[in-house]
Amino acid sequence: MKVVTVRSLVREGRDNLFLAAPLIAAQLSFVGMHTVDTIMAGRLGETALAAVAVGANVWFLSFIVFMGLFMSVSPIVAQRVGAGRFAAETGDFLRNTLLLAVGLGALWTGVVHLIAHPVMSRLGLSAETARIAEAYLRTISYGAIPFCLCFALRNGCEGLGVTRVPLIAGLVGLGTNIAANFPLMYGAFGLPGLGAVGTAWGTVVAISAMLGVYLVCYRVEPTLAGREDLRDLPFVTIDPVDARDHDDAV
Repeated sequence: MKVVTVRSLVREGRDNLFLAAPLIAAQLSFVGMHTVDTIMAGRLGETALAAVAVGANVWFLSFIVFMGLFMSVSPIVAQRVGAGRFAAETGDFLRNTLLLAVGLGALWTGVVHLIAHPVMSRLGLSAETARIAEAYLRTISYGAIPFCLCFALRNGCEGLGVTRVPLIAGLVGLGTNIAANFPLMYGAFGLPGLGAVGTAWGTVVAISAMLGVYLVCYRVEPTLAGREDLRDLPFVTIDPVDARDHDDAV
């Protein structure tokens, strides 16, 4: 039986923290986007603030469902890596997951558009608050496909142990959200002030920026970038036929 020592526990805790710290910071930056929206909407008045709060909470209910669907990507990728599966196979899995993300994102957008009016009309809100909240909900739903793609790519990174990429994407998203909210909400740089709806557009811009970060990182990060599948090439090796790799191949 393996003896557990304080030194081994400290080492394991340090290694876990090294992996988890970027993910914790990434999640905080993601939550920070909603906090920023609430703070900035407060300057628009109580009606706009109420509309953003209600619309964001209704959106969050569907957000949790679709985010949960893609949480399975991380353990599947990690299991494939741990089992020594070829990188090309994992790449095929992630590409298929992205196709699924596009389809689910389109479904998400459609469902939100269908339920926006019935839900808001039954919450006992004032007519103006319900109108703004409905417009907010319809607008933010245009970010559903980028959200689903980010869910898939983020969990792929986590499964591969590349936790700094979600951190970078989260920080870029938070910064973009703040920068986009000002002109879209209050009007600046020739753009009309859209009020509370501008908050939703700011979120769409921010999640699109995060998607761009993931796509770039998947191209340039060695662990994430695609690798050429050479399994069809003939070769001679002294490795056994059941070896996970053929490092002595000719």
